[in-house]
Amino acid sequence: MQHYRKAIEQRPDYIQAHIELGVRLLAGGNYAEALTHLEQANALSPPRAEIYLNLGDAYRANKQWQKAIDFLGRALQLDSELEEAHYNLGLLYMSVGTELPNMNELQVLEKAVKEFGSYRSMKGGQLRRDDPSTAYLEDLNRQIERAKRRIEREARNKAQPAAEPAKEGSDAQ
Repeated sequence: MQHYRKAIEQRPDYIQAHIELGVRLLAGGNYAEALTHLEQANALSPPRAEIYLNLGDAYRANKQWQKAIDFLGRALQLDSELEEAHYNLGLLYMSVGTELPNMNELQVLEKAVKEFGSYRSMKGGQLRRDDPSTAYLEDLNRQIERAKRRIEREARNKAQPAAEPAKEGSDAQ
């Protein structure tokens, strides 16, 4: 990382050094600084799927959900075979909870399943047995079942109080 920092110090417009440093910072958990370098690379470069992919991941790590979705989508527009973008979208939707406007918990979870499914489909025979997406999908499916049961229970509870006053009124007659 010192070499990348020195390269950027000597040539602030060195795109690849910003990308490499950003990726390493992201992997090391320094999300804010990673985002700074990846944004700089993006500002200096013509559209590149590699930058959009990493920038989307940095926004995801910084919980800037909509920006992450936008950049991962741009990466897929430039390279529709970019399985990592689907994986990162799966992670995003798995993490976002109910923080996305116009999407409820069940929709978000189903979107995560769809993205991991796309990732797995693209990986095909290259998918390792211990690929983390397997465990993620199992967990997501359990969460979906719980969410469906909760929604059904809430619907029953809403309907039940409305039915009780009608019953009491019929008893009085």
